[in-house]
Amino acid sequence: MRSTFLLLAAILTLTAVNVPAQEKDVTAQLSFYGNQPTVVSLPVPAYPIGAKSAGVGGAVSVRVAIDSNGIVGVLGDATGPYPVCDAINTPPVAALRKSATAAALKARFEPGAVFDGRLVYTFAAPEEPRSLGNESRGVILGEASPTKSTCAGCGQEVKMVSGGVLNGKALALPSPTYPPAAKAVRASGAVAIQVLIGEDGLVYSAQGVTGHPLLRRASEVAACGSKFMPTLLEGMPVKVSGIITYNYNL
Repeated sequence: MRSTFLLLAAILTLTAVNVPAQEKDVTAQLSFYGNQPTVVSLPVPAYPIGAKSAGVGGAVSVRVAIDSNGIVGVLGDATGPYPVCDAINTPPVAALRKSATAAALKARFEPGAVFDGRLVYTFAAPEEPRSLGNESRGVILGEASPTKSTCAGCGQEVKMVSGGVLNGKALALPSPTYPPAAKAVRASGAVAIQVLIGEDGLVYSAQGVTGHPLLRRASEVAACGSKFMPTLLEGMPVKVSGIITYNYNL
């Protein structure tokens, strides 16, 4: 399931193994529980020209199963690039996922045990994101003096909400699931999620900026399911950047 990608990635970080598979702007990493498969060949995916020129990048995860012959099988759709929401399927995003999946299928490992884990490919987006003829102006809701910022790896330049929250402006604001791992350690408190809302009022990307680490991913998933009225500027729909907050109480 796509929504589990980054929660798994956070857990697997402790046992992730870096492998010498990288190009100038793309790197590969294994994330498996327990014992690690031995790499024979780990091709790095090509960075799709459309995604790179649009400034879209980030970590794309492909869940895989490695059989006893060291052959890779893909267990589901690729997810990412983080922090883009799983439901987003724009051409640059789809191209990154497709490229990552193709590379994963070409990977080979030493025969032996059967493994189930993830191959994570990080596409390093250019520092100066560029659009492909799709103007991405944003507006502040209720603010007169916006400041510009960028959605990391999203290829979007937007104007940020200065210190405000968007909760009260949402048409739909799903509540996050309280992660069992967070409950086990009694994690609680407020979590702030930076979101980029598209011209259609749907959330394009969501990234935790404050709050307990074990609560952030569930909050990001909930934020991705939020909906807003399209915001108009001079009669035209525009993107909006802002903050959604969630409070976890034990």
